[in-house]
Amino acid sequence: MKKLILRYVSSSGGRVHFKIEEQTHREDDFGINSRTFTISNGIDLTSISLPDFDYYNGTLFCRGDCLEDDDNIVITTMDQWNMIKEAVKEYNKLFGYHGECILDDPYGVKLNVVPIEMFVIE
Repeated sequence: MKKLILRYVSSSGGRVHFKIEEQTHREDDFGINSRTFTISNGIDLTSISLPDFDYYNGTLFCRGDCLEDDDNIVITTMDQWNMIKEAVKEYNKLFGYHGECILDDPYGVKLNVVPIEMFVIE
């Protein structure tokens, strides 16, 4: 089972800061017989060098051979963050991990939230 877990760190000025919390496979073992995994939404996940994001090509570079840079903070726009989250969930689902993929995301889906107007005190 392969897995990739991201951790939301912060956001400001329309940018989201995150890091890779956990990654079980690197480089040639990362994708399907390669370093790259292309997701249906157009984002590529690639295990080369160090965590970073290529805005022009839509590539999230995951942990690779630069172990000392594993905790690098990656910065993206909110739209890119949402696409990356989908990509990570698709990657994990394909490789058999069905647990939490994104940690501490304040922009994630809130389940079982009841609107305040539902509470009526008489």
